[in-house]
Amino acid sequence: MTEQKVPSLVLTGSTGYLGRQVLAALKATNVKVESFSFSKFLIGAAEPTALRMLQQADVVCHLAGIHPHQSITPSDNLYWEANVVGTKKLLTAAQNACRIVFASSAMAARGKTQPGANQGLLAYASSKRAAEALVVECAANKASSISLRFQAVAGAHREPCVGLIGNALRSALEGTPLTIFQQAPPREYLHVADAASAIVAACLAPIEGHSFIDIGTGLPQHVSTVVATVEQVTGVKIKRRSVESRIEPVPCTSDLLAARKLLGWRAYRSSLARIIIDQWEDQQHRAMVFPSDGHRK
Repeated sequence: MTEQKVPSLVLTGSTGYLGRQVLAALKATNVKVESFSFSKFLIGAAEPTALRMLQQADVVCHLAGIHPHQSITPSDNLYWEANVVGTKKLLTAAQNACRIVFASSAMAARGKTQPGANQGLLAYASSKRAAEALVVECAANKASSISLRFQAVAGAHREPCVGLIGNALRSALEGTPLTIFQQAPPREYLHVADAASAIVAACLAPIEGHSFIDIGTGLPQHVSTVVATVEQVTGVKIKRRSVESRIEPVPCTSDLLAARKLLGWRAYRSSLARIIIDQWEDQQHRAMVFPSDGHRK
């Protein structure tokens, strides 16, 4: 009987919020997983190691990049350098006929493919769309490539004060007012465990060519619904502070047909209440363990 080769996979962004979940899920499969520091790779450090991994990989799963929830608000140029120039460098290095799995954003469907100036979330969306174009371009020379367009990822182990849910939970925990942007668009929220399972499925699914696959729930939630659910879960009435609208792309509602047909994937844990309960329990635990970090009453 011929011994079957164990697939080799390179994962970028393995130390990030989603990456940690993906790494744990991949290690539970029959896949050999390696990773390297994408930030060091961008500046030319540790390239021999990264090149060896990339050129021997059967799958390159690219999660690393700059997103709006960094500790310091990224500039438009930083979005472009990391998400577009960095992705191009990665794809060039992965010269063999491997599969590319790219973590994109639902915002990319509304982005343009050129850098802007002082555009914030629009620049992020634009950088993700441009990176998708690079992944499509390289698909002809690879076994296959997949762009996963994720909705807002949340749940346990999410960094405090990230996104509407994180900030609403902080307001419940500390009794501080919640800043709400006027006319904020409804958004889909995706449990991090469901997001991770979608990535694992994309890494292992027998797909040819290039596919764009929406990963979400198909159920956009209004700001008022999110805040009301946080109040129900925490038992705390949240004070609100309304501010002027910000410029931001409105994510397209997920079309889940491709995710179900190509990946056999469904969001099993992404009810709004489940996401908020998991994140609330985690933020309460953080406040108890790290009372000096400003996230405790």
